[in-house]
Amino acid sequence: MTQTARRKLLIRPAPMSDESLPGYLVRLTEANAYDSPSVILGLTGLANSNSWLSRIPPIAKGQANLKPLAAIVDKTSESLEGLSYQPVSTDSELRLRVGLAQVPSNLLSFRKPAVCVKCLTESEYHRQLWDLAPYTACHAHGIELTSLCTACGEYINWARPSVSKCRCNADLTAVKPVSADEEKLLVSRMVAECIETGTITDHPLVRDMASLGALLHIGYMLTKKRPWSGATLGIRDCPVEERRNDVATAFAPFSQWPLSFEIFLRDVIKVERAKFPFFSTSALMHRVSMTLDRFPYKDEQPAVYNTIMDKFHDFIASDEARAISPLDPPRKPETLGLIGSKSTIGLLDVTAPSFASLAKHHLPDPQEDGCYFFKDVIGLKNTLDQLVTLKEAAHILGISPHNAKLLLSAEVIKAFRGPQIDGYRDILIDAMTLNQMLAKIDERNVLLSNEDRRGSVAVSEYLKTHKNSSTKKFSQIIQATLDGIINVVGFDKELGLLGIYLDKASLLRFIGINDPDRDNLLTVDDLTRKLNLYKSAVYQLMANGLIQFQRRKINHRTPQRYITKLELIHFRKQYVLAREIATKHGFNVTNLAERLMNAGATPVSGPGIDSGLIYVFPRRQVDQLDMSEIKRNTIYRTRAGRPKKGERSLRAEAETRYMDSEDVAKLLGNISVQKVARLVKGGFLKPLEHGGALGNKRFFSRETVTAYLEAYQDNKELVGLEHVTKWLGIAKRRLEIDWLKPKRLVLVDDGLGGRYAKRGDLERIKALRGFAVSTQELANLTGKTRQDIGNAIRLGKLSPISGPGVDEFSNYMFDHEIGVQAILPQND
Repeated sequence: MTQTARRKLLIRPAPMSDESLPGYLVRLTEANAYDSPSVILGLTGLANSNSWLSRIPPIAKGQANLKPLAAIVDKTSESLEGLSYQPVSTDSELRLRVGLAQVPSNLLSFRKPAVCVKCLTESEYHRQLWDLAPYTACHAHGIELTSLCTACGEYINWARPSVSKCRCNADLTAVKPVSADEEKLLVSRMVAECIETGTITDHPLVRDMASLGALLHIGYMLTKKRPWSGATLGIRDCPVEERRNDVATAFAPFSQWPLSFEIFLRDVIKVERAKFPFFSTSALMHRVSMTLDRFPYKDEQPAVYNTIMDKFHDFIASDEARAISPLDPPRKPETLGLIGSKSTIGLLDVTAPSFASLAKHHLPDPQEDGCYFFKDVIGLKNTLDQLVTLKEAAHILGISPHNAKLLLSAEVIKAFRGPQIDGYRDILIDAMTLNQMLAKIDERNVLLSNEDRRGSVAVSEYLKTHKNSSTKKFSQIIQATLDGIINVVGFDKELGLLGIYLDKASLLRFIGINDPDRDNLLTVDDLTRKLNLYKSAVYQLMANGLIQFQRRKINHRTPQRYITKLELIHFRKQYVLAREIATKHGFNVTNLAERLMNAGATPVSGPGIDSGLIYVFPRRQVDQLDMSEIKRNTIYRTRAGRPKKGERSLRAEAETRYMDSEDVAKLLGNISVQKVARLVKGGFLKPLEHGGALGNKRFFSRETVTAYLEAYQDNKELVGLEHVTKWLGIAKRRLEIDWLKPKRLVLVDDGLGGRYAKRGDLERIKALRGFAVSTQELANLTGKTRQDIGNAIRLGKLSPISGPGVDEFSNYMFDHEIGVQAILPQND
């Protein structure tokens, strides 16, 4: 008897034809008296005990081997695959087979399962229809699906002992059913029809689940008025109560095509015409056209897209659309021009808490009856419609988000909304003020010819060469430009702030260069040009004491190296560079240096002498040599000890036995030689020490390179950062905020930009995630905000198990079960 046969479940019920695979796992759990499906998944190896809930979606979508499960329930794997949602083709998982329909994967919902209480009363198994996100009401019983247990107040999930019971053991069939209205039933009936027959009839725009999903998406974009073109239909992970409202709202413009769409457009025109009475109908509908133009499924669903676009253009061109009146004014003469708070919230399209902060900071006090003046509300609406994020503001100004943040901190630009202003979660800036800033700079632009503009300094040049060392910050430069302290002599509007050309004289006056002997000093850059060297060689000459330098603060926040012109003259009198002689006589630099040393000249600096990068000879020694004799002499000792004919040199021997930088670069994944040098500088690789006997080339033993690979790229105990999110089953943003930023997970750097996590640390985090949640995760579980969690801590209702005041970590972690019980209200 095999091990699998010994572990067959005692009770093995047959699956129902329309049963969901996760639901079947729960039914097996109940039949065999287990606490949750985690036991069965552990027996089959489909998931471990800590992260089994995160494995439900891939198992349901046919991404798991079901043979072990089939073995313990004594069924064929084919019969269980019929319960899962298999990809339509092997090329893509974008569409999955559910019944007779092909369903886009983003229309399947597994995170917060929903049930029909009347269906469960008739037969206790989880229907496949309930896994479809647009299916929010039971078409058979006309009631709303529920994903919330009224006994404990928590959302239902798969970690429960029975299909008809919550994990708190409350009977789900006891939940009072709620009748669904016709608008909510309409979409559910279409979904059920498609699953049963493969097609959807009786609607001119919808033929299958793909076209239904596309129609819901465009409806969601249209009804989410701000931003009109940025809303995304995200119903997959929402509880059914939220999905139901989103689906009904999104489908409303198309429920009775084309009449419902015309009614929707008519209402939009009424609102827009009340705000902009002198605009044409086409102008009023501009934002709707932007939304339609940015519809992401227009290539996949051209019939849906083209039909809607044709109807849209026909309607706005009609006499009816041009004649639509604005919103009816209030009936009472004393309230003309006033609008109630509820209507104001709807017009601004914000939540009630958000409106409270907006009204406090950006609206005059309301009248005694709580109404606001319509003109004030419309003014605020116009501002909200043109708010942009910090990243978008940076794009308008033509600078990086970092520099935009610097301007914001210095109050050169000001935020309209933000955490420090009105408690809003993101920083939002009025785009009009940004354009006004650019217009002000354009007004200060003094038109000069290209000849007169040669002495100017572009802001882009300032950022590259002065920003990090100048005593004046970037924000101060921009503010001085706006104030007219620094003159603008050119402005390329398309480049934004980077297209500003500043008058060099006024810029230098503002920066404040004031050093009496500045003209007698040379920078490192000046010296590299005068000696025809590269910068690292100049620094090495300074380090070896051959060139004396001084540190001065001249328009820099930190002292910089300067060399007097007299010191350069003194260096040239004492020393001569091999490069200088080689250029004069047409030699290779290294070859000439070897000839000079063979002739008796002794370098004071160079490879193998003092870590110098170039050969430097005493000028008096070189002046005493006969260069014509040196040119004629072909027999001289080379640094590598040139061998006799037929013998191998030390260099050739090294190239056979060892690896040079190019070989290492190829072995490490075709990286650049410069990155190999970075590994050496960082101490990750140690080259052979040959004292210059093998020239300037670096060589490495194969053991050294192999040890590096075993320590990082080939280390089985390390997991690449790109795989950590999948390993832990969390989103990339949550990994960064909850684990990396507070250093709960410390990454290993391989010196090449690659970052790895230790497998042991990941196992520890997996175990912690089995019972602990972060602040945001607890907020999501309970339907609260992060502020609510913080308030609960301050009131003593909730205690973290880790975080500030508990241990060394900077973010809070809570016990999952205790945290949920503390946040959600408990029934008596």
